[in-house]
Amino acid sequence: MIDLDHNATTPLDPRVREAMLGALDAGNPSSTHSRGRAARELLDGARREAARALGCEPAEVVFTASGSEANALALAGIFAARHGVSPRVLLSAVEHPSVRETAKKLRGAELVELPVDASGRMRLEDLERELAKGAAVCAAMWANNETGAVQPVDEIARLTRAAGVPFLCDAVQAAGKLPLGKVLERAEMVTLAAHKFHGPQGAGLLAVQRGLSLAPLVGGHQERGRRGGTENVAAAVGLARALTLATLDESPRIAALRDQFEHGVQRAFSDVRIHACDAPRIGNTSSVLFPGVDGEALLIALDLHGVCASLGAACASGALSPSHVLLAMGLSPEHARSSLRFSFGRENTDDEVDRVLALLTELVSRARR
Repeated sequence: MIDLDHNATTPLDPRVREAMLGALDAGNPSSTHSRGRAARELLDGARREAARALGCEPAEVVFTASGSEANALALAGIFAARHGVSPRVLLSAVEHPSVRETAKKLRGAELVELPVDASGRMRLEDLERELAKGAAVCAAMWANNETGAVQPVDEIARLTRAAGVPFLCDAVQAAGKLPLGKVLERAEMVTLAAHKFHGPQGAGLLAVQRGLSLAPLVGGHQERGRRGGTENVAAAVGLARALTLATLDESPRIAALRDQFEHGVQRAFSDVRIHACDAPRIGNTSSVLFPGVDGEALLIALDLHGVCASLGAACASGALSPSHVLLAMGLSPEHARSSLRFSFGRENTDDEVDRVLALLTELVSRARR
């Protein structure tokens, strides 16, 4: 099996698994007896470790069950707290379904979808114009999960801060691929998912700036009243350890594999298109248009030969409609359906890239015949 679908999930790091083993039988962190206090120590330790990696305070870290839940909590929570300020919710046209679908369900919200250019990046002049009309929140993902395109988050943060509008930055695909720095100096709310950087599935995080009020989705005293429910101690420990280990050391090697792949595809087929190739991208992601080829059929053929790739976001798999990200970038539905995403990871090798290129040459040529 050759895994070129690392944007969907990454293998669990053995060091993360080892850290989690000691917390799998943890007690309830809210219990006052010794077993509960031991669990609380593990949870607090994970919170401190995650905060160090993100350059924020432990009190600003909220553990969730996924990046999608973190996005929903941030967006719905800030809207409920600020609805009296403005009903307008600004988001880019290429946001993750967890942001788009949450925004659509906000009662009383006026949803403003900001267009993107052909590379999938927001136009800052559009954002500035909409911010001038007021808003409850602005949401923009740091790195796109389908194309890898990187948004100008520092400029977005500068504009939203000047307008007094909280900025939600979905950094799920950025962690481990881009230098995060002190995340809450960039945005008031930042979300992560552990399984995107070799942590466990079912573990997410919302970093929220101190003093920012959020209405919880689930009531309860846990997570400082921001997310009710008994915490998953082992998941939190795994997320924190994976975040500490998510260095950028492997990024140049992975980017070289991606470039090797793209150059090979372009040599084999003169008419292929690499989406967002003229924009800043995370180094592991390649979204490729194979004109005249049914993307789903090609994906199935690759799978039958032991290669994992995807049509786009894993959260949208099974959808009959073409990728909303590619449509927002100006592609026709036909071209969107002829596009596949290949996302590389630290386990991939030069030999695997060469094998996939040879296989693609055969499969695409056969499909066109």
